[in-house]
Order: sequence, then C-alpha cells, then structure tokens
Amino acid sequence: MAPMNPSYQQFLQDQQMQQMQQAQQAQQALTSSGLSNFTQQIRQTQQQLMQVQDDLQKAQSQIDIQLDAQKRRLFETQQRIEQTIQQMNGLIQASQTNTQVQSSSMNSFPQQ
Repeated sequence: MAPMNPSYQQFLQDQQMQQMQQAQQAQQALTSSGLSNFTQQIRQTQQQLMQVQDDLQKAQSQIDIQLDAQKRRLFETQQRIEQTIQQMNGLIQASQTNTQVQSSSMNSFPQQ
C-alpha cells in the first residue's frame, strides 16, 4: 500500500479514537439501562461488524487508487509503444524510398 500522508493518518487515528469513545459510552449506557447481557453482546457484535465494514470500504478506496495509478502507467506504456511503432514505420518507409531512388538513378545512366 502507498504510504499515507501524516494528516490523513492523524485523521484516521482521531476517527478511530472517537469510535472507541462512542462504543464505550454506548456500553456504559447499555449497562446502566439494565439491558440483558445477550442484547449487549448483539450490539457489540453489530459495532464490530460496522467497524469491519468501514475498514473494508477504506481498503476498497486504497485499491481503487492503486488501480487507477496502474491504469495510467499501462496507458502511458501503450502510448510509448505506439509511438515507437510509428517511428519504425517511418524508418521503413524512408529506407524503401532511399532504395527506390538509388535503383532509379542507376537506371538513368546510359549504357554503353
């Protein structure tokens, strides 16, 4: 993965800290409200799944960025190959033109 810039890393850390604080507050609210242990476990599992979902979305974004970069590199490589082929075609045509000029000039000399 490409290195993240420090401000983005700080943002992710702050966001994760905020989510953890919210989870703790939610846990305290559940405990003080007297909800059953089973319900608390379900809510914890739900929070964990939501975190996994968020992590997957972040990973998908990183993959999309990397894929776009690879596509740009491939496109640039294709363009360079196409330019090289065109240059080679130009050399071939120039070579054929030189060969034709040489053979026609030899034919123009009077023969004895």
